[in-house]
Amino acid sequence: MQEICLKPNKNKDKMTTEKELTLVSFELAELLKKAGFDWRCKFFYLLRTKKPLEGELLADYNNVLYSSAPTLDLAQKWLRDVHNISLKYTTQMSMTGGF
Repeated sequence: MQEICLKPNKNKDKMTTEKELTLVSFELAELLKKAGFDWRCKFFYLLRTKKPLEGELLADYNNVLYSSAPTLDLAQKWLRDVHNISLKYTTQMSMTGGF
């Protein structure tokens, strides 16, 4: 099984769902779309503005106008289930005590 290490996203403008689950960034949504992500989710990015929006239904929003915006958890599950890629999150502390 392939293992990839990711650092936490420091972006304070991240969009979260009502359960405080973080959506993937626009850039990651585009990469997932190219990799074949086709699972249904509730959020999507409008390609023209790169802003996340909430859909009416759970759907595969990937097309020429939109990119599906799954939560990080759902994207990780898709990578595990479809591509056998396991993700491992790590953090690093700086000398000043911040992340």
